[in-house]
Amino acid sequence: MPPRGHTLLCIAMRNTKFNRGAWELERERFRIERSDPPPDEKVEPVGATVPAVLKSMGLEREWRQHAVTEKWPEVVGPQIAAQTRPAFMNRGVLTVYVSHPAWLSDLQRFHRNTILERLQRALPKENIRSIRFQISPNDPTAERG
Repeated sequence: MPPRGHTLLCIAMRNTKFNRGAWELERERFRIERSDPPPDEKVEPVGATVPAVLKSMGLEREWRQHAVTEKWPEVVGPQIAAQTRPAFMNRGVLTVYVSHPAWLSDLQRFHRNTILERLQRALPKENIRSIRFQISPNDPTAERG
């Protein structure tokens, strides 16, 4: 059974911010063998707090866009990824910029549903309901036909 002082110290430490110097003094005072303070039960993983912080800063949309951009090459493959890039998402519709009208036509006709299904599987939290392809407005290599 730990000494009574140790129990009181643990309770007191949970209700205050950690201070290494104070911990060292209390450890010596109560003759506690542990060199580290007891773990705080209120600690949350950083990954659990990041979405809430980004939302409070108004950056949630950018965070979600980043998630789509990171997964894009894996979802569509290197050949399509070289000719496309996710632009933005609005109300569940992902707009994708395409480098050439021939690619635009091919993607709209033959690949839209497959890409959408893969995105929904890879990023279920993003709630992507549809994909819209358009010629990239900022790409100087994009040919307009």
